[in-house]
Amino acid sequence: MEIRDSSNTSIFKLLAALNKDDANRYSVALGDRLGRTNSKEQYAYIYKNSLVKVIAKYTFDDSHADIFEREPYVVRFSAPSAAVTDFFMIGIHATPDKIETNKEIASLIDVYEDARRKFQIDDAIMMGDMNADCGYMSALNRKNNALVKDHRFVWLIGDDVDTTTKSTNCAYDRVIVAGKNMIAHVGKAEPYDFKTRDKLDSVLAQKVSDHYPIIFTIQKFFIIIFQIS
Repeated sequence: MEIRDSSNTSIFKLLAALNKDDANRYSVALGDRLGRTNSKEQYAYIYKNSLVKVIAKYTFDDSHADIFEREPYVVRFSAPSAAVTDFFMIGIHATPDKIETNKEIASLIDVYEDARRKFQIDDAIMMGDMNADCGYMSALNRKNNALVKDHRFVWLIGDDVDTTTKSTNCAYDRVIVAGKNMIAHVGKAEPYDFKTRDKLDSVLAQKVSDHYPIIFTIQKFFIIIFQIS
């Protein structure tokens, strides 16, 4: 998330580093550069070719409502060896705004329904920096948010979890799953506290990222969400 490289080279340097010892181990699905200002961002999914295949991908068309600062990036995966063999993922970096954040999160229902109609499957993961806590989204707004109130969706990161490397204690990053098969086979989601594990001071940790990676599992493989800053 939050790839801001206008030269469009950094993500491929990362991919090359991952594939240094095996040229075809990982591939990437890269979204469009998005944003209403000069500061554009991209979403990317890096995946292991031996485990999953990309079946379809698209940026959600928000032109009719213009709700999202950065429209969600939707990718459908096939995972023949996993417990959930066919699912789609929705990546979102919600805008940090007391009013608009709430709207964007609620509107993820529309993104889910759009992908569900296109793919004719229910199993899905919505994930990313949703800014769903602290000054951007109050406890009352979360309680009343349409996505929270819709019981088809299960939130794997609780409101009491800290997903930031800064001194704040905020659950900005979230993982939300839908579909009976996905809900039945998804595991616990939690931040990977590299700051503590690798004994980094706050300055060095924030040079890596101001957010911790979020790690969670679907039976037979695991998924990491990481925000590049």
